[in-house]
Amino acid sequence: MFGRYGDRERWTREGIVSMCCNGCHFRNLIFAVGLLALAFATSAAQGAKKYTLRSRLKTNDAQQVHAEFKVGGRLMLFDHPQVKSVPMEVKASFDYQERALEFQTGDQGESTSRAVRYYDQAQAELIIDKKTSSPKLPAARRLTAIVIEPNTGPLLYSPLGPLTQGQLDLINLPANSLLLDRMLPPGKVHQGDSWKHSSELISWLVGVDAVSQCEAVSTLVDVQEGVAKMVLSGAISGAIAGVSTDIELKGKYNFDLRRHRITWFALLIKEKRAVGHANPGLEVVAQLTMRLSDAKPGVQLTDAALKSVDLNPRPELTSLLQQSPSREYELLADRRWNVMDSEGDLTVMRFIDRGELVAQCNIAKLDKLPPNKVMTLSEFQDEVRKALGDRFGQFIQAGQSATPRRYQMLRVVVGGESDKLPVQCHYYQLTNPTGRRLAFVFTMEADLAESFVKQDQNLVLGTRFTEPKLTAART
Repeated sequence: MFGRYGDRERWTREGIVSMCCNGCHFRNLIFAVGLLALAFATSAAQGAKKYTLRSRLKTNDAQQVHAEFKVGGRLMLFDHPQVKSVPMEVKASFDYQERALEFQTGDQGESTSRAVRYYDQAQAELIIDKKTSSPKLPAARRLTAIVIEPNTGPLLYSPLGPLTQGQLDLINLPANSLLLDRMLPPGKVHQGDSWKHSSELISWLVGVDAVSQCEAVSTLVDVQEGVAKMVLSGAISGAIAGVSTDIELKGKYNFDLRRHRITWFALLIKEKRAVGHANPGLEVVAQLTMRLSDAKPGVQLTDAALKSVDLNPRPELTSLLQQSPSREYELLADRRWNVMDSEGDLTVMRFIDRGELVAQCNIAKLDKLPPNKVMTLSEFQDEVRKALGDRFGQFIQAGQSATPRRYQMLRVVVGGESDKLPVQCHYYQLTNPTGRRLAFVFTMEADLAESFVKQDQNLVLGTRFTEPKLTAART
């Protein structure tokens, strides 16, 4: 019966050897296939893994932030009747600790975010048309606060006193650190998943006031050694202080899966902004890098240190402090006031509201009155009439009062025309008890006067005569 399979002895000897060899090969094949299947399953499991990238930052948590900001490009200045282009460069560095007082992580939410900061360092070097300046945040303003209300952008101010425009410009960086956690995805994501950002969030991120178009997306590109790495790309078009702007964005940021916090953020901004009523145009590329780490609240941010500090954003804190070139007076101005020119005894400002040029104000120092001389309202009206000459129309209002600082305030409103347009001019004279005087002239189109209600009076009432030695002590 073995004849069919050949010689029995050979079959027994060689066949057994062959079967053993084939058996080993088969087992190896099964083992190899098993390893391949295991590897594939592991890879698939990793690819299918979902990550929850939500911040665990909570009220009273603190973080240390180090930021570097660089800008290069050109400024477009209106040099009547043409626009002059000049080179500009900015290098700035910041170190501050930030303590969360209220915290909202969602991209869009009805909650308020609030924080308080203390700057160990805030300084920059600006080179504009070969002229260099090196602004620094003074010690008296290193404590600052930030509020992000629903439907409004970040408001940055100091609870210790009003900031100047230069101080605000220095620390008001794009990508406010209190906003960063709002960049994270709302739900669980796989590696390779993307999510869109709201136009509101992106406009807050780069400081755009009004948005006409916005597309911005983040993507989880990699997860390694407990760090989720994301990239941001997008573009936004809109307006800043009423001036059209187009911005391209590219960013990268890392999320520590163990600490549940963003630890690194980098943003590249390419912006082209038109020349505005009060601000120059821009063609610039800006680069921001930010490192964030956990920290215990420093001595300046402890409950004991903040107990006596009123952190509420009162108007006298959110207004900006403007100082005259002669250092003989200073004033608190709504942030919609923009200084156009300030030289010698004359300051020119413009009030820009949602992109509209509402009014212009010229402030001039007048000669000091003789001792015991007090100007009457009728004398002030006569001076205004003479100054306008043929351009005088009619007096609409006139009055006088004493300010809380015991200054005499004279006010007259004159109606007239300019280039066949009806206009109003609001004239003020402010006199202190020693006879020092300032003249304010507000000019606006008549149909915009209603939207300017009380802004002129607030600016005048926010003015204070100063002595050079007192002013120097505050700077």
